[in-house]
Amino acid sequence: MQIAGRRKGMKQKSTLVIAAIVLAAGLYLPVSGLLAFGLIQKWAELKIQGQYRPVPFLPRFHIKEASFTWADKVELVSGHLVFYFDPFYFLKFNRIRVQIKSQGVQAKLLGRWAEIQGEEDVLLTSFYADLGFAAKGLDEIYRVSADGPKFQFQVHQAESS
Repeated sequence: MQIAGRRKGMKQKSTLVIAAIVLAAGLYLPVSGLLAFGLIQKWAELKIQGQYRPVPFLPRFHIKEASFTWADKVELVSGHLVFYFDPFYFLKFNRIRVQIKSQGVQAKLLGRWAEIQGEEDVLLTSFYADLGFAAKGLDEIYRVSADGPKFQFQVHQAESS
C-alpha cells in the first residue's frame, strides 16, 4: 500500500512540475516581448500607441492600430505592426534585435527624410526593418525596406567578408 501511495504522490508531483514548466514557457515569451517593446520605445525615444498583443509560445508580438512619431524622421499615422525578436539575444549581448513587418501602413515622412524623398504622405504596401537597439538608441540597421505606389526605400548592411 505504501508503494502505491508513493507512486501516486510522485505522479502528482511530476504533473505539477510539468504544468509549471509549460506555464513558465508560455509566460516567458509574452513577458520578454513586453520587456523588449518597452526597451525599444525607451532606447529609440519614441512612444508607440496601439494595442499590444503577445503571441503565446512564439517570439513575436503585434501592435494593432499602431501610431507613433519618431524624432524628426517618420510618423506612423496608422497600421498594424508585427515585431519578431530573439528573447535570448538581450541576455547574451545586452541589446535587442528586432524585425518589424507591416503591410498597408499610412505614414508621413518628416524633416530631412521628406526633403530627400520629395514626398511627405506615403502609403506603404509593405514595410520590413531589421534593427538593433541598445541603451544608446538605434545601434545597428541590418535592413530596411519600404515599398509603396509612389515610394521605394531600401537599406542593407554591408556584408563583411
